[in-house]
Amino acid sequence: MIELQNLCKQFTQKNGQVFKAVDNVSLKVAEGEICVLLGRPAAARPPP
Repeated sequence: MIELQNLCKQFTQKNGQVFKAVDNVSLKVAEGEICVLLGRPAAARPPP
C-alpha cells in the first residue's frame, strides 16, 4: 500500500507570490489498485 497524508507543494514565483501546486492531498492506493492523478499541463502553470 502507498499512503500520502496532507501532501503540499508550493513554488515561489519571481514576483514573490506563492503558487500552490498541491494543497492538503491525502490518498491511499492498495496493492493491485491503479490510481491516476490529473492536473493542468506543466506548460500551463505560471512561471516560477
